Amino acid sequence: MWLEAFNRQQKKRFRYLIWLSVVFLVLTVMLVQWRQIDAKAEQTQLKVLEQNFHKSASSLRQMWELQDKPEQLEVDGIKFALTSLGWPIVLRDGQVDCQQMWDLLVSREGSVDYLRFYSKKEVRSGQYNSCFYQITGGNWLELFYQRERIRINGFLTD
Repeated sequence: MWLEAFNRQQKKRFRYLIWLSVVFLVLTVMLVQWRQIDAKAEQTQLKVLEQNFHKSASSLRQMWELQDKPEQLEVDGIKFALTSLGWPIVLRDGQVDCQQMWDLLVSREGSVDYLRFYSKKEVRSGQYNSCFYQITGGNWLELFYQRERIRINGFLTD
């Protein structure tokens, strides 16, 4: 009788062990899949943001064309100049104002936040500085001017 009770207890423990193993396996697979989906979502967010910046800049350039190429325009309380080719640029002390450029180009499509930004003078930008915006941990958006044209580049650092 004692041996029979012991065998039943062993079978019960074995079933719990099997269930626990299955649950652990399912959770592990879900975690791996979630990380892959999260990485794709961050890449997609960066691409959409880059497209929104291009779309906003193009829209502002069209506005410049339609208003007979004025030297300055104002949108949503942000006054900005335009390059000789009509691309929007917000300058402060002769350099691109990265915060105002973000507000100008992103506000037209909805609010997106960045973690931080910095400005850097680069050779390819000619007379203007480049703006780098950190969107998520390793996703960055770069805004710079090359030959009076706006350039927007999303890139990963991970």
